[in-house]
Amino acid sequence: MFLQTQIPNPEETGTNQQFGWYTFGDFMVANWFYVTAVVVIALVVLMYSKKMKKERQAKREEAQRKANESSTNP
Repeated sequence: MFLQTQIPNPEETGTNQQFGWYTFGDFMVANWFYVTAVVVIALVVLMYSKKMKKERQAKREEAQRKANESSTNP
């Protein structure tokens, strides 16, 4: 087994820190279309789920109202 005999010095990090081949800015420039597509798809899914939740709530309230009306009118 090899044992590490020294502790390496910590590297200074900055706002332009490189990770592999890219900086964050390079990544965004190279992949802006895909990032935009993912954001748009996520927004569409969220809007659709909110719409469906409102419709389910309205149907539930309507069913509850009808059930209350039918139980009070013999």
